[in-house]
Parts: sequence; C-alpha cells; structure tokens
Amino acid sequence: MAWLRGKLEITRTEHEDPKAVVYALAGPLTDTRECYDLLDDVRGELRDGYLRLVFDLENVVRVTSSGIGLLAACFTSAKNAGGRMSLVAVPEKTRVLLELVHLWDVLDHYPSQAEALAALRETSPE
Repeated sequence: MAWLRGKLEITRTEHEDPKAVVYALAGPLTDTRECYDLLDDVRGELRDGYLRLVFDLENVVRVTSSGIGLLAACFTSAKNAGGRMSLVAVPEKTRVLLELVHLWDVLDHYPSQAEALAALRETSPE
C-alpha cells in the first residue's frame, strides 16, 4: 500500500511474437506527470510500429477519472493507428469504473499477460 500516495511506476517490456509492448503499471493511475508521459510513450510506440499494446494493471492501487481517461486515450490512439490494446489483471474496483463509463465491453481484457499475448498472436491489428 506504499503506492497510495506515491507515483506511478511503469515497467516496459517488448515482445517480438507477437510484436507488442507490455506496460506493467504499479501504484496510482491518476493525473500525475508519469501518466501523461505514459500516453506520450504509447503514441511513440504506435508511430514506431508497435501496434499491439498490453497494460498489466495487477499492481495498480487506485484509479481516478484521469486514469480512466488515460486508458481511453491509449485505446483511441491504438485504434486510430490500426492497432489493438488489451488490459490484463484488472482490479475489481477498476473493472467497476470501466463498466460505469462503458469501456469494459469495448476493451479487450484477460487474466494474464500470457493470455493477452496469445490472443494478440492469433489476431492481426485491426
């Protein structure tokens, strides 16, 4: 619980099969500089041809409306670039928020990174 007042920590991992980037997030997903930097990074990845994005939310401790907006902006950027975005290990409270704003049924979501990557491997970016 040390992350409640801390900053968002981001671990980025590239995968080649499928060509994807996994972002493992830890801490609060709010209106911090790290969140806005993440959006910039995602848009750069899309420009560089990484059209499959996975966000592992297992260690996210709190999400605000700004965090939901960040996920929506990443999804929109991926879709506009012809890519795909998946969420992994979504905490219950975050799932409820995504349902309230009608994003849960729009976003692909999986229990694990392995399952998300397998699904992305089977499909090409749209």
